[in-house]
Amino acid sequence: MKALVYRAHALGVFREATYKRTMMMLSQDGDPEPCDLEPREAPLLLGKAVRLCEETGVPFDELVARSGLPFELADEVYATVTMTRPRLTLEASEEDRAPDAPQVLQLFSG
Repeated sequence: MKALVYRAHALGVFREATYKRTMMMLSQDGDPEPCDLEPREAPLLLGKAVRLCEETGVPFDELVARSGLPFELADEVYATVTMTRPRLTLEASEEDRAPDAPQVLQLFSG
């Protein structure tokens, strides 16, 4: 989050006061991030395997037994497949936006 705020400031999207206030708020909330950002990755292959097994009538327990994975691990990994992933949006009010700030924030050039 701090890197995104820094980049927005470097691109001129945030005024100096907004940048400093936001960085102070992020520092108070926690380090390195103010909230848990999990899951970072969603395994696709296990989700596809489970759907295929459901279509063919093979229970999840049997799939796990055949895979050789511990059931608890397979269950935890499969749970990440079905989780809703967080989305990040950045919004700045007109008073927080620098006068020449772009309408669209491009974090990386190219």
